[in-house]
Amino acid sequence: QNEFKFVQSFSAEHKLRSFDFLSNGVVLATTRNTLERWTVSPTAEEAASRHSTIQALGHRQPIKSVCQSHDDLQLATLSEDVVLVWRLQTASLTSTLSTAVDGQCVRFLQGDKHLVIGTKSGTLDIYSLSTASL
Repeated sequence: QNEFKFVQSFSAEHKLRSFDFLSNGVVLATTRNTLERWTVSPTAEEAASRHSTIQALGHRQPIKSVCQSHDDLQLATLSEDVVLVWRLQTASLTSTLSTAVDGQCVRFLQGDKHLVIGTKSGTLDIYSLSTASL
């Protein structure tokens, strides 16, 4: 028996680089450095709908990874040398972490006070959000 059941599909405006699930949908990072926030119903009765789009995010390089915090309040976006942390409700920038590494993926650690960045060289770097340091 399959563990996954197809519910529905939808298309973003541009090609995708990364995505993360939200409590009521999904956030997509596209090749045009935009974030699209979609509301997705767990049943096929309601079609997925684009909730909002954020453009001109402040990344000079393409977004490689996106991750929502465990408390559903923050969103981290990663490009090669910077991580930006956003407040989800207002789409406002709350923190900027400059990194000297080629980051590949980002995740909030439990408690949402630290971020872990997976690097191209294979290391995991842990950053404190309160001090914006390694």
